[in-house]
Amino acid sequence: MFWLCLVMHWAVLRSDDCQGIDASRLSLTAVCLKGTLTKTKTTGPGRHTLEVPFFVSRDCVLSGTDWLEVGFQIWVSTDYQIKRARRADKTAW
Repeated sequence: MFWLCLVMHWAVLRSDDCQGIDASRLSLTAVCLKGTLTKTKTTGPGRHTLEVPFFVSRDCVLSGTDWLEVGFQIWVSTDYQIKRARRADKTAW
């Protein structure tokens, strides 16, 4: 949970935004953690934006530990691989 709170802080996400993170499109590169929000206050029916990208730079450090790597490895571990329901009609979000 603390990892997600740090991601929210550095990516300037609201807590409701976390529900819209597309887990299959979240990736960690040498440059950043990047992902896509498929549901936010700025997306959905009647909005011009359907998805919002976000990223957290690898330059964001916490006590010299690569916290992005550690948290991401937990996030993608088999213990946390839950099936997330996706709506077929994205515009209905």
